[in-house]
Amino acid sequence: MKTISDTHPLRRALRYKLFKPDVINIAGEVLRVHILDLSSGGALVYAASPPVIGTRLKLALGVRSARVAWAVGKRFGIAFDRPLGTDRVKAIIAEHDALIEAAAQRITPLAA
Repeated sequence: MKTISDTHPLRRALRYKLFKPDVINIAGEVLRVHILDLSSGGALVYAASPPVIGTRLKLALGVRSARVAWAVGKRFGIAFDRPLGTDRVKAIIAEHDALIEAAAQRITPLAA
């Protein structure tokens, strides 16, 4: 489990680095995204066409309501309306890490 140490004064929760495909729902429209990092309070998200700051959305991950807090290029930060519990964050990260490990086990080494 990789964590991101960040000394930014607005950061309150430990952030976990990941690369997880997901979807968000904005007023009934579904948008494919990738979650790049996750904390109990929000997430860093990538999308080909990111929503604008202030947009209300639902993230499929845990069916969590949130708003877009900032956006730069194709990356944007979302703030959850209600924080994820620490156990839920750890469970999401563990599931992600297990999928990565399982995929790595399926890859056969190339012959030298």
